[in-house]
Amino acid sequence: EVKPKRPPLPPTYVNVPSQPPVRPREPSPTMDPDAVRKFSVSV
Repeated sequence: EVKPKRPPLPPTYVNVPSQPPVRPREPSPTMDPDAVRKFSVSV
């Protein structure tokens, strides 16, 4: 039994919430504990 192939959805559009890209001058999520908490919660 062969199922019709459907193009997989891009994981970026599915998992990542819509938000502006992180600016280089802002602290990296891996460096800022609070940012890590927010990031893990939003994802």
